Amino acid sequence: MKLKMLGVFAAGLIGASVTGCAPPPTPAAAPGTISCGGGSGTLDVSPAVDQVAKPVTYSLVGPSSTAGCNDGTGTGITSARFDSLAVTFPSLSCFVAVGTDGSGPAVVRWSDGTTSNATATATLQAAYGGTLDIELTSGHFAGTTGSATFVALPEQGSCFGEGISRESITLGNFTLNRA
Repeated sequence: MKLKMLGVFAAGLIGASVTGCAPPPTPAAAPGTISCGGGSGTLDVSPAVDQVAKPVTYSLVGPSSTAGCNDGTGTGITSARFDSLAVTFPSLSCFVAVGTDGSGPAVVRWSDGTTSNATATATLQAAYGGTLDIELTSGHFAGTTGSATFVALPEQGSCFGEGISRESITLGNFTLNRA
């Protein structure tokens, strides 16, 4: 199995894109689905990712920025954000096998003020990104699933120093469908 330098994990999180760039267009929603544009957020990494493999949790710092949504379900949702997200990898270091998975809880807040509890699973596909799968388990759109790509950049620390302890992430567009 190919090993790559982790560099960063990204669980990406709904909102506006990188400063100075136009946000990606919100994807059209097919009937019965909801599609939301990609976005950004900041993650605390604990303990810091370094050269020693250990359990590592990535936690969203405050809510993510808000993404525009197209609602094909008829409920009138126009935007969403992550209020919380915490993804734990059972064993992670700067040298990670592509395909490494971590999971944990998330809460999505919708434009009407309601929330959905979710299970998030991040799969590393490259040194600086992968996919984030979301399954809404309760609240608005319970029983739907979606997937998006993510990219991350370290904000604090380095793999070969004190370890990476904070990352900025960007998530691509996603569409929620009935499972």
